[in-house]
Amino acid sequence: MTCPTPYSLVVPSHLTALPMGQGRAEALDRLAREAVAGLPRDSAAPARHRYRARIESLVAQATALPGAVIDTLYVPAPSLAVSTLPMSLACGRLPLLEVAPADATTFLVGLSHADPTSRPVDADGVAALRTHVLVSLAEVITHEVCAIAKPSEDPQPTEAQQLRATYVVCEPDRPAWHLLVTSMTVPSGDGAAPVVPAALELFDAMISTLRWSAKEAALA
Repeated sequence: MTCPTPYSLVVPSHLTALPMGQGRAEALDRLAREAVAGLPRDSAAPARHRYRARIESLVAQATALPGAVIDTLYVPAPSLAVSTLPMSLACGRLPLLEVAPADATTFLVGLSHADPTSRPVDADGVAALRTHVLVSLAEVITHEVCAIAKPSEDPQPTEAQQLRATYVVCEPDRPAWHLLVTSMTVPSGDGAAPVVPAALELFDAMISTLRWSAKEAALA
């Protein structure tokens, strides 16, 4: 799977693309139908509603990112809902950020000094910066996706939080900045301690698959 951007990115198979521009409503309708395929009619409607609510919540989070234009949002695939991690990926741009590629490293170093969670990462030979934050999500139903396959079981709300990792990278040889935001629901309190480092490693591994289209074309 690839993002419709100047780069390709290997996305986990349990995520599916939801365009954020034209065609988003139709794509969301299709995903919601797939989520309840095979369910009895009396169970399909509430299950479809739960799935739509889950995805629309992810859309709202992505569109609220300051200064960003999100092109594609990757959400849990309906057909694999029971076995997926509660994860999403937003791929977008930072059109208001005017920093030349020659100044990219200096700019990223400055950003790193402002956030103690910052960590340099490699994006196909280009320096990028990753920061992360844990956001409290009180009364979140952490297994709402699983409920699609078991509409008769009403999962109970539980305290949880969301891990959000933000990657900022400048396109090679162009003053075009890109933003990738990965999100995953994780346990709250002490339960997050072993999960957060593993999740960040997973996110970094995904970003390491990024390949710039211009470089690939030049090598072809």
